[in-house]
Amino acid sequence: MAPTPARPVSFVRLALVATLAAAAPAVAGAANPHEPEVRRAAASFADLEKADVAKLSRVLQQLVQDRTLLAPFAARDREKLLAAARPTFEIMKAQDQITHWYFIDADGKAFLRVHKPEQFGDVIQRDTLKQAVATGDVGSGKELGKTAFALRVVRPIRSGGKVVGYMELGDEIDHFFERMKQQTGDDFGLLVDKQHIDRAELARVRNDDRWDERPDVVLINSTMWDEKRIQLGMPLAKLPADGIYVGEWLEEGRSYVGGAFPVRNAADHVVGALFVRHQVGGPAPGPGKAPAAAPAK
Repeated sequence: MAPTPARPVSFVRLALVATLAAAAPAVAGAANPHEPEVRRAAASFADLEKADVAKLSRVLQQLVQDRTLLAPFAARDREKLLAAARPTFEIMKAQDQITHWYFIDADGKAFLRVHKPEQFGDVIQRDTLKQAVATGDVGSGKELGKTAFALRVVRPIRSGGKVVGYMELGDEIDHFFERMKQQTGDDFGLLVDKQHIDRAELARVRNDDRWDERPDVVLINSTMWDEKRIQLGMPLAKLPADGIYVGEWLEEGRSYVGGAFPVRNAADHVVGALFVRHQVGGPAPGPGKAPAAAPAK
């Protein structure tokens, strides 16, 4: 990576790209007293994911036993199934931020998307469904759509002890970032490998095309102070499994520490990086502002 030309100190705001490129995995201890705080902030992402998986799984456990849903599904009556499911979906969407609800045939074809009923008949090839098929139990994890992550949980639908299909619930994880900021007071950004993202669709939902700001990754979620400063500075594959701690830097009269941590999808592949910025000195920062939500497909 080419070095950044020197600038007057008053204009230097240390970017993560420079620090990360030079950093090595740090060992928590007296030399890095703020590292545990950064790692706890990063762990809030996994904690929210775990809590949401548990929530979606509990809801699904009830739904896969609901005869008002199972009867029209067994009868192959898509219109009646939609009529039965839609009121429940609207409640779940309002109360639990559930944005996706699928009924899937045993052969993997989408029988009904309650959130998009006009689209059906295609084969679902997500890893979460593959997990449910392989285990005969719950499949769960983060899946990337064209523009964003959605957290998905899948359960088998059984009749007479036989698996006759699958039901899936999903929620977009955009809301995680403001919740994490509220819980920790820190800022977060999520970069994702470009090969998983649709450039045109991302530009459409964000009303802005910033694809070329970074060579291999694109920012899809952020509460950050300046999105352009969120840079990885290394290939995702070289980001250590336990992430990287970034030592103290000064920006606009405030001192910060931070870090970058790998983000894995449902297949356990590293497809992104979570950034954390944690203030350790100076005036209290103003509220963060996340970019426009990018719904998963």
